[in-house]
Amino acid sequence: MKRALVLIAVVCLLVAVGTSRVLAHSGEWGPVTFSDLTQQVFIHNDEEPFKGFVQLNVSNGTDFYWTDFHFMITSVNGSNISATIFVDGMQGDLNCDPTSSQSGLTWTIDNNPTGSVMNLYFAADPVAPGSSAWFKIYTDNSTYKEMFGVCSYPTIPEPASMFALLSGLVGVAGFGLRKRR
Repeated sequence: MKRALVLIAVVCLLVAVGTSRVLAHSGEWGPVTFSDLTQQVFIHNDEEPFKGFVQLNVSNGTDFYWTDFHFMITSVNGSNISATIFVDGMQGDLNCDPTSSQSGLTWTIDNNPTGSVMNLYFAADPVAPGSSAWFKIYTDNSTYKEMFGVCSYPTIPEPASMFALLSGLVGVAGFGLRKRR
């Protein structure tokens, strides 16, 4: 029980340490180094026109090649994020598609009222360990005009995610066997 509480406290501390503020809507974050695969949250204090681009500059401080990167809208202090969305395609004369330093970029968007998600994929041009990359995305917060957070993170590429899953299962099984004795 104590180990679980310590683990939860460490995760909360890592998320808190990875939090920074951005004051203008269209702007730039970073450079941010991901030394592990823990998500980092950027708090966004929005201003007129409550929509625009933001660019995140990242460095890969892990031992893994990144083939995808993810963004998620999060609530800050109970803010209403139900209409804060990621936008792509043409908006009038403005192309709002995400862009990146990585070639072959594709993406999916799930504009969910509990937290919109944008997934960027670039398997043909992964971000190597020790390398840097940038991602530029477009958000629209013009309905409720409230502060929101943007959580960003790379994912564990295969087969590393299978290794993480299996090592977790072995750990749980070992813990269960230890409790039985």
